[in-house]
Amino acid sequence: MGARATKDGFGLIGGVRIGGNVSQIPMEVFETRYPFFVEEYSIVQDSGGPGKFRGGLSAVEKIRPVKHTCEIGGCNDRAVIPPYGLFGGMPGLHGDNRVTTKSGKVTQVDRAGGVIATQDDLISFRAPGGGGYGDPLDRDLNLLKHDVFNGYVSIESARRDYGAVIDEVTLVIDEEATKANRCKLKADKKRENIFIDQMTQPFAGRAFRILYMNKEGIG
Repeated sequence: MGARATKDGFGLIGGVRIGGNVSQIPMEVFETRYPFFVEEYSIVQDSGGPGKFRGGLSAVEKIRPVKHTCEIGGCNDRAVIPPYGLFGGMPGLHGDNRVTTKSGKVTQVDRAGGVIATQDDLISFRAPGGGGYGDPLDRDLNLLKHDVFNGYVSIESARRDYGAVIDEVTLVIDEEATKANRCKLKADKKRENIFIDQMTQPFAGRAFRILYMNKEGIG
């Protein structure tokens, strides 16, 4: 879910749905009902679009067929055009479905399906994250500390997108240095002039568009 005007977006409200699931059942139960081995089911770091209020985080599920060959299809929205950020917020991480063979060959999976996977292949479904709301340089540092400590936001993103001056070992944010750095970045990035952002890398799988606000409106 995208961020709201006063709160972060909800994370993992949809999750990954495989085999007709309509709820997030435990992986152990999933494996008893379907012939797949679950290698990973986890929150995707940096998947929520940076903003004064962060977009909701997404999940990734990686599975392997057990003693069978199957045909894979996927139904992710926002796999090409990323979830947009509003009023200076950045887009959420785009969705991604793929099959990776033992040799390392990657085949993207789309709605049409038709991708064949064997038990030597790794099937990965990653839902898109939510877009951010407001300039990331205005995010409350206590919220950012919480995100970094819990692994929701990487140190790289904290520095690049939120302007934080942070210690890699202790994860302590230097508030005075961060304030000075943010002032400089605000003058350079001017994200307060952005209405919709569907382009910022590395969140956008394919750069689409940015709409700016000006005195005449949006263009």
